[in-house]
Amino acid sequence: MKASVLAVLARAAPRAPKGVRRVSAGGVFEAGMLDEAALLAVVDTLPAGDFELGCHPGEGTPHVPEDPAWRYGWQAELAALTSARVKARLHERGIELHSYGTLFSAT
Repeated sequence: MKASVLAVLARAAPRAPKGVRRVSAGGVFEAGMLDEAALLAVVDTLPAGDFELGCHPGEGTPHVPEDPAWRYGWQAELAALTSARVKARLHERGIELHSYGTLFSAT
């Protein structure tokens, strides 16, 4: 159900005005389950260009007041994002990590 809602919202979203840089996004459907294996799979399918990966690494017990039944894998995402295997794969593919600040200051 959440995937359908996100797909509809994405199609209905307004287009960026001229001069505003668009960034492709991914990881949305893996949200909360982006462990090392899933992150490596995403990295292996990244297209050329700028890409935003949706993830929420953290520590402790996840608590989402809006949806108490939702269990988010913060610890697994933190472990994946700091994994030596993931760092090596990013290096192999020539992928550099940036913040939005560095992406948009370069335009």
